[in-house]
Amino acid sequence: MDNIKNGKLIYHLTSIENLDSIIKNGLQPRNSINPNIDIADSEIIDKRQNVNDINLLEYVPFHFFINNPFDNAVKKRNKDKNFIYICVRRDIAKEKDFKIIPVHPISNYITNFQKVVYNYEEGIDLIDWNTMEKRDYDNDYCKKVCSAECLYHGVMPIDYIYSIAVKDENSKNIIDKINNNRYNFYVNINEKWFFNNYD
Repeated sequence: MDNIKNGKLIYHLTSIENLDSIIKNGLQPRNSINPNIDIADSEIIDKRQNVNDINLLEYVPFHFFINNPFDNAVKKRNKDKNFIYICVRRDIAKEKDFKIIPVHPISNYITNFQKVVYNYEEGIDLIDWNTMEKRDYDNDYCKKVCSAECLYHGVMPIDYIYSIAVKDENSKNIIDKINNNRYNFYVNINEKWFFNNYD
């Protein structure tokens, strides 16, 4: 498996049923949308409204690798849903002033940091990459480090999307039909990303 720190992408998990709205309106933060398929935990959403006086619902969240604790929890709660990963290049995230939360924002470990949301370069340096690499979700600290986030404030333009990963040819066809050649992102079939490895 590739080294997470040196990865080239960040990842946003959503249902394929939300893609039509995303293509039409951009990738919107939680406080701007009523998604067709809501995959989020309502309790977590409530807590994200005020984290040290910051409303994280104003941001679109990404993670640094697939099948992180958030992804696995969502897939476990929604086993019948067809998921996709929206992928953005990290160099674009840096260029477009994405922000970083170096550990799960709704955890006690966030108090180890001077603030919650950091500028891209400063935040990247604060992430405990060695611990993240272990992916030990039975260890609470490691699990929360693996939930570090890369955030875009407001509505993210579709032009920032590098690729969308799907599980099969049928899903690719759905996306190609919705996009109708409007945007130049790749659509990659990667069945391994969607294995039910969260049971």
